[in-house]
This record gives sequence, C-alpha cells and structure tokens, in this order.
Amino acid sequence: MESDNLLIQSFQFVCRDLMGNPLPARVKPFVDDGNIFRSRGGVPAITHSPDAKGTHTVHKEVPVDELVRVALCRRPDGSTSLWKS
Repeated sequence: MESDNLLIQSFQFVCRDLMGNPLPARVKPFVDDGNIFRSRGGVPAITHSPDAKGTHTVHKEVPVDELVRVALCRRPDGSTSLWKS
C-alpha cells in the first residue's frame, strides 16, 4: 500500500501519539492473513508485530524491547482506538 493510504496514516497517527514517532514501513518477508485479504478480497491490511528473528521457523526469538515496543501501541486501557475517551 502507498503511504498516503488512510489505514496506514491512521495507524501511524496512533504510533506517533502513543510512542512519539511513526513506525518504519517496509515489506514483510513472509505471508500472513493480510496477504490473503489483499489478494483475494482487495481488503487493505497491515501487519504489526515484533521484529522477530527466525519468524515462522522452529528457532523464532523475540527481543524483549520489541515486545515492549509493540505493547506501547496499545492504549493504557487495552484498546487500540484512534480516539481518546
């Protein structure tokens, strides 16, 4: 997707609001449900996850700071709403 896509802009808005900066956008080196949503139904999708090493292998590992980074993209009340209550 292009960076001017509303889904990407909304997600980056939340990241900037909660973490102070947007996340780097890049192509993921694996297939997940988002690929199927996009290719079969034309539904835009993004994948946000820790920068894991050995993704989708038996030797997967995730640095603790990556888990913290991903957790910070959730509001303190656990929601991921764009609007604060």
